[in-house]
Amino acid sequence: MENISRVFSKSYFDDTRRLFNVQESTTPRGFVCILYGMKNGVILESGAFDGYKLSSTYMLEKFAEWNSIHVEADPINYTQLAINRPDSINVHMALCDTPRTLHYVDTGITLAHSIAEFMPEKFLRMHHPYLYRNRTRIGNLREVPCFPVQYLLRYLKRYGPVYMGAGHRRC
Repeated sequence: MENISRVFSKSYFDDTRRLFNVQESTTPRGFVCILYGMKNGVILESGAFDGYKLSSTYMLEKFAEWNSIHVEADPINYTQLAINRPDSINVHMALCDTPRTLHYVDTGITLAHSIAEFMPEKFLRMHHPYLYRNRTRIGNLREVPCFPVQYLLRYLKRYGPVYMGAGHRRC
């Protein structure tokens, strides 16, 4: 493991953020405000993308020996996630308040890919007009299971503390 004073130095922070293309709140310096000194924890990242770009968990795994649980609904991102983070628990599903099956929209621009049932009317009309005009087409999209986070943690037999996201707290 790297020298901890080097990890939290300003120059290393800036270099790491550029290298891994992560947001300020997801770099070691951002996490130090909330999790300073905590090691060997478990973090849950919902919307894990490919497990590398904009990852909230990569830094904790690398520098503080944490374990990650990744939840990703996008089938393409999930495939990359499984390749990029093979030592993590990677789950292809979405999180919601009740167990159900949702539908994933992977047409149009990449930033407009998401779960159809969660898209606001205006967004659906703008980015997926074919679905907006004919809602019955949603049933033809790729299905994604969706469960409450408690179900996932119970299934994984994780009853201890799990840190969920970094938030936007400032030091």
